[in-house]
Amino acid sequence: ANAPNGINTASRETAVAATPVMPATTPAPSDENTQLRNWRLLSVFALVLWLLTLAAWVVSRQAQKHTTTLRLPSAPGGAATVTAQSALRTACTREDWPAAARALLTWSRAEHPDLRNLGELARLLDDPEQIAAIGELERACYGRGAAAGFNARLAAAFRKGPGYRRPAAAGTTRSALPALYPFQV
Repeated sequence: ANAPNGINTASRETAVAATPVMPATTPAPSDENTQLRNWRLLSVFALVLWLLTLAAWVVSRQAQKHTTTLRLPSAPGGAATVTAQSALRTACTREDWPAAARALLTWSRAEHPDLRNLGELARLLDDPEQIAAIGELERACYGRGAAAGFNARLAAAFRKGPGYRRPAAAGTTRSALPALYPFQV
């Protein structure tokens, strides 16, 4: 295994074979293209989803603007009103204050279906006697109990029905907050 120049070729072959082969550190060009294409697809997909969300939001806003609430006028002497009046009288006679509160709310919901509690009813009333009766009814239900003769005062206050405030004319409503700029700009 000696070469003509006197070089030992066997040791050179083992030296070449013993040298470890290093793997390529850069990815193949097709792998880079695949990753780039995947990121592009992901970003386009996210953009399309965002645009769909935006379109759905615009459509829902437009639908809310065009939705009208249909409320049928309630008959002032309807069956529900008569039943609620009778229930209020019965509750006052029995001094059953929670039943009286339910009857008042049922009676008032015939004209104001959005009422949830006696406090909201009191804010709608114009008659100070009825407002005081509701305050005392709340104290009877949740507080110290009713004063003597309260059942007669409650029945008398609502004998003719709830006296609601008249709606203010357009443009005459005042805000509870002071004006931001009290001077003319």
